[in-house]
Amino acid sequence: MSNFRSIAAVTAALQGLLMEVAADPSLADTIVTVQPPDKARGSNSANQVNIFLYQTGINAAWRNMALPGEGGHPPLALDLHYLITAYGRDNDDLMAHQLLGHAMRILHDTPSLSPGRLRHAVTGADLHEQAERVRITPLSLSLDEISRLWTAFQTQYRISAAYQVHVVLIESDRPAKMPLPVLKLGRDGRGVFLLPTGTPALRGAAPKNGAFGVELGGDLVVSGEHLDGEGLTAEIRSPLLREAHTLAPLPGNQPGTLFLRIPDTGTDPLALERWPAGFYTLALRLRAPDLPARTTNEVSFALAPRASGITPVQADSGDLLLTLECAPRVREGQRVMVLLGDRETEIQAVTTPPDEGKPTILQVRASDLEPGEYVVRVRVDGVDSNPVDFSQSPPGFAEDQTITILP
Repeated sequence: MSNFRSIAAVTAALQGLLMEVAADPSLADTIVTVQPPDKARGSNSANQVNIFLYQTGINAAWRNMALPGEGGHPPLALDLHYLITAYGRDNDDLMAHQLLGHAMRILHDTPSLSPGRLRHAVTGADLHEQAERVRITPLSLSLDEISRLWTAFQTQYRISAAYQVHVVLIESDRPAKMPLPVLKLGRDGRGVFLLPTGTPALRGAAPKNGAFGVELGGDLVVSGEHLDGEGLTAEIRSPLLREAHTLAPLPGNQPGTLFLRIPDTGTDPLALERWPAGFYTLALRLRAPDLPARTTNEVSFALAPRASGITPVQADSGDLLLTLECAPRVREGQRVMVLLGDRETEIQAVTTPPDEGKPTILQVRASDLEPGEYVVRVRVDGVDSNPVDFSQSPPGFAEDQTITILP
């Protein structure tokens, strides 16, 4: 790499290279300057070649490329754009053309700046130590680009040629981080852990009976890879829970299938409070002796509410005040609605008893009901209760999930 003096070193090296123009006896009085075009021509008494750095750009190939080794910072990789302008003695254009042709031939014969030429270009510069060669490439500028350049120079146009010099790598001054060598791998220096089978991975989770959402006491089928190992536990999370629930798989796991049972009041008296309806995420955690614990990816599933105690089950057409129980209990902040068929009802009251073992009581009102049977559904946080009886073939709506409106 090189330091901040590298740009000046390239310019000085080009100046020294183009001094070879004066080696021609007919051009012996030629001088090579490094000036802006509007200040380059001091007098008309001599032949002159002027070098002007008009643009610097970031080299795309080296952008954000780190230095080899640990802790290196990317260098500043630059492409330098130069304009070579020729002036003939006494403003002789033919002489200017000869000067420019001679300068272009020299640059054509020297496609790169050698370390020897760069070494003494500028005191303190170390561009000659750069591993990447510093190349000289002619640029073909359009008439529009040339016109805009000379307009920016605010001086009259003179015959000129554009070149790109690349790449100049300026080393960063930021201190590098050099980590200490690794003395051990793993706990107690045991090295890498090798497992006979792959890590469990999940594809999905769905109720065993084929419903959209699993109910309390229902079985959940988890599908994935390598699910038949020992030491697996399920961690189930919800935005409504402070801590994750942990469930042990049921017996009979297979490599691609694992079964979980959601608790109900028979196994957990507080299940109505601890397992609110809504969407959950599930991940498996694997603990094996002498190995670090590992966690799989997460999959989602829905815990559906259950409507029960629907009264009345029969009513006359018109307005209806309906009462039902919702389990699990509806928590504060949860969105709840009751549907009759495809109609949304008006919530009159949501009563959650102090006893955490009892369900929430909902009272709703529906208006202008036509005679017929209506399927009752409770929707909590976007998850509907399941009104379907899957024990029938084909499945049908459960009788305790419907009401009848009489003529």
